[in-house]
Amino acid sequence: MGLVLLVRDHNRAEIYSERISDYSDFHAFRVAWAALLGIDLDQMDGYGGPESWEGKPLQSFFNLSDCEGKISWRAACTILRQARKDAPRLQTFNQQFAVLISACEKAIQHRTHIIFC
Repeated sequence: MGLVLLVRDHNRAEIYSERISDYSDFHAFRVAWAALLGIDLDQMDGYGGPESWEGKPLQSFFNLSDCEGKISWRAACTILRQARKDAPRLQTFNQQFAVLISACEKAIQHRTHIIFC
């Protein structure tokens, strides 16, 4: 069991479904990627800290419930650009980046959400 990224078309047919990782590894992925972008998740609202998400990069990805969140296809465009840029810099998380990039590509192509479930 773990966290799955799901993309459905507008008729709710499944287009993409892939397990990104278990929840603890996904958290480690977000912590490492945020740190690369200069964000200390422990200091952020929603992670136990007081800092606001306003103006932070990839807010739609980092400030999201990992068990019932959704990312719009428009937000996926920004996430995709940054993921492609940063994946080579965080090779420990190749699997997570590969799944995230694929989900973003499908969501953009079909102009639909990525569902975290």
